[in-house]
Amino acid sequence: MGRRLAFVLICVLAACSIAPTSDDSGDEAAGDLALCAALNAYRADHDLPPIPVSSALMTVARFHAEDLAANGTGGSSCNLHSWTANEPRWTGCCYTDDNAQAACMWNKPREIASYAAPGVEIAARQGSRITAATAVTAWAASERHRVVMANDDHFADASWRAMGCAIEAGIAIAWFGELAAH
Repeated sequence: MGRRLAFVLICVLAACSIAPTSDDSGDEAAGDLALCAALNAYRADHDLPPIPVSSALMTVARFHAEDLAANGTGGSSCNLHSWTANEPRWTGCCYTDDNAQAACMWNKPREIASYAAPGVEIAARQGSRITAATAVTAWAASERHRVVMANDDHFADASWRAMGCAIEAGIAIAWFGELAAH
């Protein structure tokens, strides 16, 4: 049995929600779950266990995707891990390539969704449109993102027990956490 088929079978037996692999439906939840399913399919293809979807991390991913789509990163030196200060639900920060604001990003799950552990985010932008498949392909081609998805390199000891995903206006966001999904 192929790894991808085995993953789908496991999800069917466990009553997982497998969404379409595209966000064409206009349904945010379907596109978001499709991204989580695509990440787990990538992991299955690399002999890694699936990561359960967390409602808390789904909330963080959705808020961040919407913030980026509506407000951008907040500055030319700020990357996709930045959060604008346009919302009262979180504090803003400009995440620069020197990782000086890393704690701001890592702590968003605590700050926004009462997730009692830090999170790690990967993000991608592709014009005005991105799908689950193109996001995972882009992350797989980027060593900085691949190591998070594949528990490799300095993430080899990370035990991802929860994941949250969102796709919005050409932006894909995935959060990973070591606290069991809730």
